[in-house]
Amino acid sequence: TYAQLKSEAGLSGSASGGSGGDALSGSFGLFTYTATTGDLGHTGSSNTWVTRSINTTKIPLSGVTLSSNTITLPIGNYVIRALAINLQNGNSKIRLYNTTTSTVIAIGMVSFSKGSANGGEIYPEVSAYLSITTPTTFRVDQMSDSPN
Repeated sequence: TYAQLKSEAGLSGSASGGSGGDALSGSFGLFTYTATTGDLGHTGSSNTWVTRSINTTKIPLSGVTLSSNTITLPIGNYVIRALAINLQNGNSKIRLYNTTTSTVIAIGMVSFSKGSANGGEIYPEVSAYLSITTPTTFRVDQMSDSPN
């Protein structure tokens, strides 16, 4: 699992830009899951949302904190992209979940696999543009039809 964050202080409510430039300029942060051998980073039941593990700050972003599989963002504008690598895990999708307000930020498209017995790797992902007016905590959740 990983979450990429782009922060741009000059963005003015548009993911395609604004007075401060485009959504690809600005500060960049990267948060990932570092696993031990044999650890999948998640467990779960079919067709149930489960929290994906995120436990490592690879590239810190000013004011952003990581704790207990959640990322807390300070006030600002962000482009977020999350991806969860799956092996033999059935069809899967991921979402960004706001734990501060208990609401779904965005749900990605379903990534299709041949199923848990003979499926290969799939890479479900989700992206969102956020304009945050109070510090906000979010996590990455996954739903699969045949989880390992």
